[in-house]
Amino acid sequence: MRFAFYGRMSTSTFQDVQTSRAWQRAVSDELIDGVGSVVAEFLDVGVSRRWSWQDRPEAAALLAAAADPGRDFDAVVVGEYERAFHGDQFREVVSGLNALGVAGGGWSGVTG
Repeated sequence: MRFAFYGRMSTSTFQDVQTSRAWQRAVSDELIDGVGSVVAEFLDVGVSRRWSWQDRPEAAALLAAAADPGRDFDAVVVGEYERAFHGDQFREVVSGLNALGVAGGGWSGVTG
């Protein structure tokens, strides 16, 4: 299975982009080990998780790519739930992706 990786960090002032991306990606790779591989990456930097996915540049790009029937991925993987979602965003995003035929292949930290 082909996965799109989504990661997010709120600030580049107190966090290193490469380090944050690397650990989020490592967790994502563990989640999908033996199932598939990441073929596309989307990483928002300097964006609050409270922003809707449509208002985050890379999350919006992921959603736009998901709407393309010729997309390069079949599912989405997120290394840390709290980095990606706030409030009802998880339900909204996954429902929208599923309607497009994109699976939620991995969501680390999802408990409900």
